[in-house]
Amino acid sequence: MKQNYLERKYHLRTSDFDMCSRILPSSVLDLFQDIAGEHAKALGVGYYDLLPENKCWMILRLRYEVVNQPKMFSSVIVKTWPIESRRLEFDRDYLVYDTEGNLLIKGTSAWAILDVSEREKPTLVMARDFELGLDEYISERALEGRYERISPRFEADAPPFITKSGYTDIDTNGHVNNIKYANFILNAINLPAERSIRAFRVDYIKEILSGSEISIYVKSEENSILCRGETDSLNFLAKLTLE
Repeated sequence: MKQNYLERKYHLRTSDFDMCSRILPSSVLDLFQDIAGEHAKALGVGYYDLLPENKCWMILRLRYEVVNQPKMFSSVIVKTWPIESRRLEFDRDYLVYDTEGNLLIKGTSAWAILDVSEREKPTLVMARDFELGLDEYISERALEGRYERISPRFEADAPPFITKSGYTDIDTNGHVNNIKYANFILNAINLPAERSIRAFRVDYIKEILSGSEISIYVKSEENSILCRGETDSLNFLAKLTLE
């Protein structure tokens, strides 16, 4: 019987934290991506299961909230489960605990399945036409409430931060991996030492390929930061809530 959730234990390393011992958004996204991939594989819909059908998973949106800051060199328990969907998208939620059961991070993500038979013209597979094979879904949600739309029409504080995607940013699908967007964003905002990230949100609009020059526009407010990433068009939007 296919298990409707998966738990895994991970050990946090020095590289998972910034200079102020705050867990990096890219590390949180890495935990989410790894366990989501493991669960998809267990359900028979992992990367190598979809590859012969010229299909792949594509992340659309992701957000998380930090309840308690994880500690460097500690172990954490990550739990994930898919949400039943009759729409285009597949939602997947996450909870991160310490080994004593204290909640550290809660998150949610929206995914779609892409048919890449024609790389230049990929098409989305309707969720109702794709079966995960679960007899029962968990109805619990890690984060309540709907995604709030991030408007790209904000005036940046300064000229854009310019970066370029390279070899270490690219994944097996041939584009920048979703984790790497968090590094682009953090490098652009240069988070002050006295602030920490309470919530992180990123919308993936258009893929970024290797060698692309990325302009990141930043708008700082009292307790939040907005980011807009562009190459030849809009690629991603992000919002960070600070404390």
